[in-house]
Amino acid sequence: MACAPWRLALAEAAAGRLRPAVQSFPLAAAAAAHHALESRATTGKVVLLP
Repeated sequence: MACAPWRLALAEAAAGRLRPAVQSFPLAAAAAAHHALESRATTGKVVLLP
């Protein structure tokens, strides 16, 4: 029986083999972060750091 894709993803995450796609910007560069989002220059999540 094949493993469900979500089970495989959880197993890979638990083993530390998956890395989330996160791009961070300092809060002072919020305009640059917004521009990156608008121009679709990001992949994954965009986080503003204080």
